[in-house]
Amino acid sequence: MWADIIARIFLIGLIMWLIDRYVKKSIQGFGDFIEKEADKFSVAVMIISILLGIGYILNPYLSREVTPYRIYQVAVNFILTGMLQLLIFHFYCHVGNEKEYEREKQMIQMNYRLLERQMEILEESVESSKRIHHDARHHNAVIAEYIRRGQSEELLAYLKEYEKETDCGMPKMICANAAVNNILSAYTKKARNQGIEVILDVGIDKNLTIPSIDLVAILANAYENAIYACMEVKKSQDKRNCFIHVLLKRRSDKLVFSCRNTCKMETKLKDGQPETAFTGGIGVSSMIRSAEKYGGKYDFKNEKGIFVFRLIMDAKAVEEC
Repeated sequence: MWADIIARIFLIGLIMWLIDRYVKKSIQGFGDFIEKEADKFSVAVMIISILLGIGYILNPYLSREVTPYRIYQVAVNFILTGMLQLLIFHFYCHVGNEKEYEREKQMIQMNYRLLERQMEILEESVESSKRIHHDARHHNAVIAEYIRRGQSEELLAYLKEYEKETDCGMPKMICANAAVNNILSAYTKKARNQGIEVILDVGIDKNLTIPSIDLVAILANAYENAIYACMEVKKSQDKRNCFIHVLLKRRSDKLVFSCRNTCKMETKLKDGQPETAFTGGIGVSSMIRSAEKYGGKYDFKNEKGIFVFRLIMDAKAVEEC
């Protein structure tokens, strides 16, 4: 009896060591993936196969004699059941890899779009610099002429008017954070060029604990989706006024983000997320992944033609030295 118990403990310990040594790394995070991705049919197949195997072994009508044939039957049953589970496991690993590749593809596409927006900003800066350089010569000539004629009052009036025009031409700062300011400026200009009303309510610190790349991933994808939804409404001959309302605030140690925009009435959600057909295939999963890294809580909803994305996550300000 004691020998049997010791043998069982030894075998269980050996199995646990083998799993920890050779299997653990390959299945880390697999449980969470199965919970999200496993369909009902596959789960049913797994449960039925296990129950059939157990039922076959414990069948009271089968001979209990330990014969070579009985051992063969039990071994074959275990092997077939194990092979089925292994195949299902590898199938979901393959699906998981495909999902990961899809996320990476979305990140590449997002980075490409962000690069386009940054190139647009750079081109505008270059054009503005050329225009200022070109106009400076004319302004210098005008100022010199005023001075030559001794028209100081007219010169002051001219300089005041020039200063006013220069201030109007300067891009407005949306917030102190450079990365957020640049991305919001780029997408706001894009939206307004499409005739979409944009309302911004932004107030965040210059430096946050959230890396700029993750914060920009969330903002850019949400804004891009909002612009896409508004353009789809315009294409459908809908008479509604399209708008985008972006709110981004830091309250205590939390970052609060909300994006409300006009959308089609029939916009649907699947598993609490917007379907790809209504977002243009742009990375909702990238937003969620970035948000979850910082304990983010989020939700999507369609309020009778107004799409709402809300997010709250941990974000402390970084004190400057």
